[in-house]
Amino acid sequence: MKRRRPTSLRVALVVIAAVLSVISGPVFASPADAHAIVVASSPTDGSRLDAAPSSVSVTFSEDVTTELGGLEVRDATGARVDIGELRRPTRTQLEIDLRSDVGSGAYVTSYRVVGVDDHTIVGSLTFTVGDVTQPYGRAGATGDPSWECAAAASRGGMYLGSLLAAGGTLFLMGILRGPIGRRESRRAIDVAVVVGLIGLVGWCAAEVALATGRGAQAITDPAAIEVVLRETMGWPAIATLVGLIAVPIATRVHEPTAAQVVGFYGAVSIWLGYLLWGHPRSWEPTWLAVTADGLHAAAASVWFGGLAALAIVLGQRSKALASLPATDAQRATVDPAADNQGAPTSGAVVETTARTVVTFSQVAAVSLVAVWIAGLAMALLALDGPSRLVGTRYGTLVLLKTGLVGAAVAVAAWNRRTLLPNITGNAMADGDDTSTVLDRWRQLRRSVLVEAGLLVLVVAVTGVLVATPPRDVEPAAPQTQPIEHIVPIDGTQGSVRIRATAVRDGDTTIELTYLDQTGQQAELVQSVAVKLQPPVEGAAPIERDARRVGPGQYQWTGAAPIPGTWRVTITSRVTQFEQKTTTFDLTIP
Repeated sequence: MKRRRPTSLRVALVVIAAVLSVISGPVFASPADAHAIVVASSPTDGSRLDAAPSSVSVTFSEDVTTELGGLEVRDATGARVDIGELRRPTRTQLEIDLRSDVGSGAYVTSYRVVGVDDHTIVGSLTFTVGDVTQPYGRAGATGDPSWECAAAASRGGMYLGSLLAAGGTLFLMGILRGPIGRRESRRAIDVAVVVGLIGLVGWCAAEVALATGRGAQAITDPAAIEVVLRETMGWPAIATLVGLIAVPIATRVHEPTAAQVVGFYGAVSIWLGYLLWGHPRSWEPTWLAVTADGLHAAAASVWFGGLAALAIVLGQRSKALASLPATDAQRATVDPAADNQGAPTSGAVVETTARTVVTFSQVAAVSLVAVWIAGLAMALLALDGPSRLVGTRYGTLVLLKTGLVGAAVAVAAWNRRTLLPNITGNAMADGDDTSTVLDRWRQLRRSVLVEAGLLVLVVAVTGVLVATPPRDVEPAAPQTQPIEHIVPIDGTQGSVRIRATAVRDGDTTIELTYLDQTGQQAELVQSVAVKLQPPVEGAAPIERDARRVGPGQYQWTGAAPIPGTWRVTITSRVTQFEQKTTTFDLTIP
């Protein structure tokens, strides 16, 4: 006989798949839409100077650290022209002196820093001295796109697993009454812990690859790992790891007090991990931002993890009740910590289930109020006031998240007012037969799943918020790059015509026209990005977004100050989940 997969495992896998599928939006989002960005520089990006400056500075939109590189300036041959120690006039600004013999020519300022969200920001700016060509127009702000995607996906898995594990464990320790559904919930917590651990390890590995700029080679380098853990991810990763190890241990401790202590402090350790990374650490007042962030994470995990566990318990108890004789005898409460005692009566199942539902309803009510208060405080701190809720990307996401939470609250309120009064321990004693009780439980379970589904969307939107600059500080408008050939777009019947005009003493232009199978201009992509690697050894790549100039037409225009062969990579986003890349060399005379 084929053994059926446990219900808890099926529910956990469904929830995990749903969240990861929605989170893939931020996974494939343009890197320029997230993390710290350059808001000012001296000399300004693209400037043309009569005489060489004595120093170069770059200012970012948030606090950055420089352990992984900092700032350097190179000439067209790749030789460094900066000298002395890197200075930090403010926590958002880097400054370094230039050699006194810097003469006419084109120069590339490259930076490699880490933002408050522990994301590595890599890019270059250019300026010229004397009678030479102008540089590019905008600073890039990203690393390898494949590692960016890996980091975002891993981070999403870590968030999902840790929230479910912490909240589910607290549900088992303090809310659940009776043994039925306990074992299945414990298995679901195990699955959540595994997902969280895989996400945590993957996130750390991706950050090492991004921070060093060496990709997969850096993952096995102990020195690189040590630097990243010490500078950016060490304490947050340790706190999260300790919590993810503690919660499954707590669910297996038979002594109730010890289990509750281990489970509670395991959940607290997970919440502490959330406090130690992310944008709120840079907001003022810091104490309020950090407090709100911690309260938000704790309340969300109790609500979300508890809902997932409750859905599992209701499913298991519906099956158990259907198989028991309909009697209200021996309706004594079953020991919550016991997994192997004698089979309970139908009356005991009804009573313990009612107590579980009532207790969770009370806890969830407090949690959702805490989520609202903490979320509102964080939004106001991030946006410098309610007026920025409208007209900014971060504000739009906050409003979307608020709407989804509001919908979940409405479902929870309906559960409490309409369904909860019918789920009581005296239901069978009042004359309700088993089928009536089962119908009520199944109705409640469906409603709980709807509420949990809305919170899945809330988690997904939160994943986008984590990677979005709160104050929408944007650099100058982006542009794109060119050459002359037609390239098929894999997976479609279309192609892209690339026309590039390379001019050293004027504007270089890249024109991209997307064509359908008949050769007609067509809307085949959602967006286009261009990455340019200067012909300067040691210089960081420069990322650009293509500007849409018409149906199926994109363009970048800028100046290339350094002669030589530039490596150009064009990324065409066909769908939200699929992108195609084309790479070619562009020679600047």
